[in-house]
Amino acid sequence: MADQGGNIVLKDKIETNQHKKSIKMVEKTFARELNYIEDVKIRAYAVEMLRLAPGYFYSAPSSSSGKYHPAYENTKGGLVLHVKAVVYFLMQFYVLDMVEFTPREKDLLIVAALLHDVKRNGNNPRCEYTQFDHQVIAADFIREYANCGIIFPDDAEFIAKAVESHMGQWNTRGKKELPLPKTSAQKLLHICDYLASRPDVDLSKYLFDGDEVPSVSEVKETKLTFGKYKGLTYQQAFEQDPGYVHWIYRKNLELKENGERTFIPIQMLKSIETILCEGEIKPAKAG
Repeated sequence: MADQGGNIVLKDKIETNQHKKSIKMVEKTFARELNYIEDVKIRAYAVEMLRLAPGYFYSAPSSSSGKYHPAYENTKGGLVLHVKAVVYFLMQFYVLDMVEFTPREKDLLIVAALLHDVKRNGNNPRCEYTQFDHQVIAADFIREYANCGIIFPDDAEFIAKAVESHMGQWNTRGKKELPLPKTSAQKLLHICDYLASRPDVDLSKYLFDGDEVPSVSEVKETKLTFGKYKGLTYQQAFEQDPGYVHWIYRKNLELKENGERTFIPIQMLKSIETILCEGEIKPAKAG
């Protein structure tokens, strides 16, 4: 919470047990990405802003429709994976001599990547759908804490402007028009977001560490983004039609063994197999 001057108020800065716990969660979730930020204060700012992110940021899939992102991003927690993917592409561009930013600008742009979808569903914690103007809402969130005392207000504005324009050419809906990227930094964030959202770009080997593979309970709660049971969780679909879930398992196992692209994250297969076994259905082999 911020006061009228944009300062983080005392209750948000007190080192309570809950505060420490949430900081540890952020640092664990984004350990690799935060480590890329060289400036200690900018890194601390990123942690604090991620700590203040709405709860859905850590649990929502990246695409509410399931149409525009890789399969591994369209499951529970997929939005976090998408953010990680954007940072990944950003770091790939940073090794090029033609990408000329100061060390500080590089750090601030990493923060922009981390926060670009922080308000994807808007300010309503119950909303499950991407808001068209989510990037502007996120930029307002960043500006709310511009005078937090951790980074300079100009730094916060650099981040906010990159975030509010990250949708690039997809910035109009009806008469509503959102900011376009103008600077090299803003354009690069847009490009990285675009690459990370391509359905045929698979970064799962990079993104999935051992503790990031979805558990059985997480898969049960994940909503299907395709087919006749779209919108239902895997648990609900299994209860209505166990054969359909069995088909999903068998078909994706076949695609995986043939070296073809699966339409669900391969990391989910083991958990779906467990769900089938719990329902006393013996998972069939591919073919």
